[in-house]
Amino acid sequence: MPEPNIETILVGDALTPGSDRVVVAARDLARSLGGQLRLLHAVPRPADLVGLDGGVEALWRQRRSGVERALTEHATRLGIDPSELSGISCEQGVAHRLLVETARQGGADLVVVGAHEGVALSGVFGATAARVLRYATRPVLVVRGELNRPPARVLLPVDLSPLSADAFRAGLDLVTRWAGGSVEAEALFVLTDVDRRSHEAAGPGDAREASVAALFRFVAAHRGDFAGEIAQRVAEGEPRAEILQRIAVNQPGLVVLGTHGRSGFELLLMGSVAEGVVREAGCSCLVIPPDAALRAALAREAAARELSRGGAAA
Repeated sequence: MPEPNIETILVGDALTPGSDRVVVAARDLARSLGGQLRLLHAVPRPADLVGLDGGVEALWRQRRSGVERALTEHATRLGIDPSELSGISCEQGVAHRLLVETARQGGADLVVVGAHEGVALSGVFGATAARVLRYATRPVLVVRGELNRPPARVLLPVDLSPLSADAFRAGLDLVTRWAGGSVEAEALFVLTDVDRRSHEAAGPGDAREASVAALFRFVAAHRGDFAGEIAQRVAEGEPRAEILQRIAVNQPGLVVLGTHGRSGFELLLMGSVAEGVVREAGCSCLVIPPDAALRAALAREAAARELSRGGAAA
């Protein structure tokens, strides 16, 4: 079934040496998905322009023009053809706000950011990436280190909720179109103490066995068009710690996460889990916020209805 297209990928380009890996990852992803790149560089309001009168706009236009030339040169140096760009821009403001609003208002289908703002901070999760994750309504690819293009191994933590199913399907579809059937995928469910107590209160039976069966059904129902094998693993403990432990052992090239939970307080909890995992993971992460997961699900339903009407008409 046709899935939502990724037509425009918005890239936060800090124009630092570490930005090469971010832009290259976005370039290769855009080529795989048949989309275009939009490069955005954010600058704070320059202190030397504050308080000036008539010359402020002229000075800002001059500065912005210089940064946009640098963005163009960066794209050229990384082998990006002008036809692969939907635009480049330098905007004045806070980076995460500009990225989130530009994606929302400009119709970007995916946002790509670096996990840090500079080479010296290569082990640090930057404030821009953290805040983009917190407020984004589009999928966000957080690039850390050298991202294999496409990734050979992908980890997909899930909580078995309907919202998690939407994020799982949306993330797996994007990975499928990026990597084809060659990627090794693993779905991970973490059985918490709360889950175990709820299961025991509901009746007899082993909670872990029930979780294994539930994960099997979940994957079968929501794998979409993914043709490869999806390994399934149930861990027990605290979700963030268990996900990070699995990342350390399995060393995936990419982790796909939803930023939502099952209900109420758990919704906030899962958002915290996702941010904690992205902050501490040693690899790149694709984060699917609830709005993006829901849009993908609605697009699939619309495509299914259209296909059904077409079949009926034939």
